[in-house]
Amino acid sequence: MAIHWNITKSDYAGKSRWKTKYITVECPACGYTRWKPKGDVVRYMKNGNPEYDGRCNTCAKRAQPSYKGGTWLKGDGYTLFRDNHFTAEEMEILRPMWPKSLGYIRGNRAIMALHLGRALCADEIVHHKNGDRSDDRIENLELLKRSTHHNGHGDNYYQKWQEALSEIDKLKKQISKSEPPAHKTVIA
Repeated sequence: MAIHWNITKSDYAGKSRWKTKYITVECPACGYTRWKPKGDVVRYMKNGNPEYDGRCNTCAKRAQPSYKGGTWLKGDGYTLFRDNHFTAEEMEILRPMWPKSLGYIRGNRAIMALHLGRALCADEIVHHKNGDRSDDRIENLELLKRSTHHNGHGDNYYQKWQEALSEIDKLKKQISKSEPPAHKTVIA
């Protein structure tokens, strides 16, 4: 853990006279440097807190026994990865395609981008060959343009649609034959 006591900044809290002094602390695991309140660091060191070793939140989460690698299986079958699942070098590739509003990225897109060594374009679709959305092995993934991906799913779409319409017509005829004719009641 590298603590830089000479690099400081101050933060005034409203109209009160006290101010918080911050120092930079470098994470020993990943090298990420962040601002920490000086009083907190001094308090940790004076108390001899064995848990505090200067790690950033991401590295501290990874050290927890309950940490599951930053993955999440979504309800629609896709695997999502959190940004702390990747190393700094991998994040350089993934950052241009990372969703701004979410903390997760689809696993199939991340794995394909890392395999290619570049970020994917918006019109590139990563297709699962076997249809299992949670199977993100590279041999199960293929990169397609959006138009090609749609065509691949629609090889016999029109034929299946026509078959479904004819099946609906057959069922309607069967229902109409099995029902007795409706009696009209005439009120005089």
